[in-house]
Amino acid sequence: MAWRPAPEPPDEQLRQAALRDLGWFSPHCDGLTEAAPLAALRALADAARRLCGCPVGWLTLVGADHACQVSAHDEDVPAVRTVPRAEAICAHAVAANAFLEVPDVRLDPRFGVAPGQLDLMCFYAAVPLRLQGHAVGTLCVASPHPHRMDDAQRQQLAQLAVAAEALIATQHAREHLDRERRRLSDLARASGDWLWELDAELCHRWLSDDFERLAGLPVSALIGQPLVDEPCVDAGGEPVPSGATLLTRMAARQPLTRVVTRFDTPHRGALYISRSAVPVFGEQGQFEGWRGSARDVSAQILATRETRERDLRMHKLMAQLPGAAFQLRLEADGTDPHYLYVNDGVRVLLGDGGQTPSLRRVAAEDRAALVEAVLESIRQLTPMRVEFRFQRDGEPRWLETRATPERQADGRIVFHGFTWDVTERRQAQDALREHEALRLAHDSAERASRAKSEFLSRVSHELRTPLNAIIGFAQLMGLDREQPLISAQRHRLDGVRQAGQALLTLVDDVLDLSRIEQGTLTLRNEALSLTELLRSSIEAVQPLAVARSVSIRLVVPAGARVQGDPAALEQVLVNLLSNAIKYNRSGGRVTVTLQESTMAPGVAQVTICDQGEGLRPDQLAQLFQPFNRLGAERRRISGTGLGLVIARGLARAMGGDIEARSEPGRGSCFALKLMASAQAGGAVAPSADSQSGPQSTDGATRRVVLYVEDEPLNVLLMEEVFRTQPGWTLHVAHDGGSGVDRATELRPDLALIDMNLPDMNGLEVLRRLRAQPETADLLCVALSADAMNDQIAAALAAGFDDYWTKPIDLNRLIEEVRRVIDARRAFDGA
Repeated sequence: MAWRPAPEPPDEQLRQAALRDLGWFSPHCDGLTEAAPLAALRALADAARRLCGCPVGWLTLVGADHACQVSAHDEDVPAVRTVPRAEAICAHAVAANAFLEVPDVRLDPRFGVAPGQLDLMCFYAAVPLRLQGHAVGTLCVASPHPHRMDDAQRQQLAQLAVAAEALIATQHAREHLDRERRRLSDLARASGDWLWELDAELCHRWLSDDFERLAGLPVSALIGQPLVDEPCVDAGGEPVPSGATLLTRMAARQPLTRVVTRFDTPHRGALYISRSAVPVFGEQGQFEGWRGSARDVSAQILATRETRERDLRMHKLMAQLPGAAFQLRLEADGTDPHYLYVNDGVRVLLGDGGQTPSLRRVAAEDRAALVEAVLESIRQLTPMRVEFRFQRDGEPRWLETRATPERQADGRIVFHGFTWDVTERRQAQDALREHEALRLAHDSAERASRAKSEFLSRVSHELRTPLNAIIGFAQLMGLDREQPLISAQRHRLDGVRQAGQALLTLVDDVLDLSRIEQGTLTLRNEALSLTELLRSSIEAVQPLAVARSVSIRLVVPAGARVQGDPAALEQVLVNLLSNAIKYNRSGGRVTVTLQESTMAPGVAQVTICDQGEGLRPDQLAQLFQPFNRLGAERRRISGTGLGLVIARGLARAMGGDIEARSEPGRGSCFALKLMASAQAGGAVAPSADSQSGPQSTDGATRRVVLYVEDEPLNVLLMEEVFRTQPGWTLHVAHDGGSGVDRATELRPDLALIDMNLPDMNGLEVLRRLRAQPETADLLCVALSADAMNDQIAAALAAGFDDYWTKPIDLNRLIEEVRRVIDARRAFDGA
């Protein structure tokens, strides 16, 4: 007879759920969990077999696929074993959910023979064990011999099953409570809350473990301690106007919902806590305390406070804006405009504080454009920018509005924008348009001026080249001791030299004027001894004074100091002194005085007065015009009409100025204003006395110079100059390439390099020389007719040791050659 598995009970799903809630049945079907009270279960099985007089007792839990048996047996067998549910006879008792007794299993057609159980079981009796009304297992007894129980045994087995059910129910309830507690704790932790309980005296009875993590205080520090009163605060952390506290709110013994208070902690400082709680009452209605949850809302409070402060700052800022910030809501078709927000500036800008904008005061000619701009912005949902005229206090003002539209969910449009007064800007734009012609004329004049300056610079270069030969050869012929000129020839040669020198002076003056007009004049700012500068300047014009029978009187303190460029200041002083001599009367006097300016502290004023014819007011007004000599050309007084213009330009470039006053018949006074200096004045070297000719050097001192020049006249002049110097040797190269080769071959003491050569410029020659180890340290001086400041600065920056301009003064040339070579030799020998 085959074994028949038990049918599945109708409440199988609920039965399995109850078994899972019990938590005893291992999910791996390999026995019971640690939560199962194994000793108690085995004791119940043992009591069952003894009461029923059977050798075997079981307490069985029947799972979905397996049955787990806790057995009590006379023999040594495992206390717990697992069998497949299909082979478990207890599954039949569970399926029936009623008492089951089988006197002889072998003879009962419901079972047949259970595999592997013939040695243990012939008689079987079981009482189902119920949990929540569902059979989850059995308390059963068995014997290997046929048997029948009496009523007393059946009753005792049933009573024992009741005790087993009570144990199962108790354990299930405890597990349920533990599970609920864990669930509640997890939910509180997930929400960032902690749980708490107070007794009737409002002392802390219990706190969840999360309290220490969130509040930074140990739970033990509060258990048994009374609740400390805390002030209730609003969403920004400020005390509520009513002055309510936590204890006053709890005094009513009504449920609390999200009551926020300030909670001071010793480690984390002030926290803001939100509490929700219910009062607890006993069965007789007596008050027993509070239970609730608490949450740290400090971050939210601080964020709200920061938002409030930001809004306050924004409100203050908006109040200071020179215009109207607004939010304007309109229907989708642009009708029914209404301000959602305007700052105080709207009252100032528009003269009213109404909530509904109006086109009434918009200029009639601008209304259509304003409406169209609004509608186009609504259609395209693009930013709007429009300018229009507006009547305010009876005066038309230009306003500009910039706004961005935003479509709301209901289809209406909200503009976020700003309007401000642009009247001054429009007036400025009108003024700019009115003056556009003047600007264009001014630009044209400036371009003409720059073109003129560039032209003068080129003319200066082209004139200096032939002047170099004219003046240089005139000097050589006049100083030739081997073939001296007769008196008539010398007189004619002086005329040539003076004419060349006058032309050079004119070229220099024109070049200086060009630099001043272009703003390219580079001056130093040093503390200078004004006394020494005046003395050296007077010494320079002394021959002219002697020729004109004019005396010079200097009334200047010895320690007078000013700020300026020494060369430029000396040029200004020489010009003023020479003019005072040239335009003086024969036998007259020039007076030079110094005084501190009373009108401008820190300004020194040098006044140079003559005793000449003086100037009329109309002449005085034209005094500083270029090339205007005020009729002096008819009196055959030398000059170009540029000296005073250049002098005043130099004075202004040094932070000073030149002013003139004059009366006809009483002479003229020129006031040179300079910045006074508190520093010790630098000494000014006296001008070198002119020598009668090129000075011969010691024949024992050998000097070798390489001259790189393509102009034959310049080469011839230099060769003639060097012929006057015994022991000096001049080598010539006619282009840049041969100049580099000759320098490498000769290793000269000095290389004089023209800046404009047929194959390359002087800068490229220098670069190649510096790139060769043999000539990297060669002393190189630029010698050129280019006299512009930027050209000189570029050459020095490229590495030239000095820059000399043509025409060449023979005396100075010899002295400079000697100086630079001797200085280099002294440096190399140090």
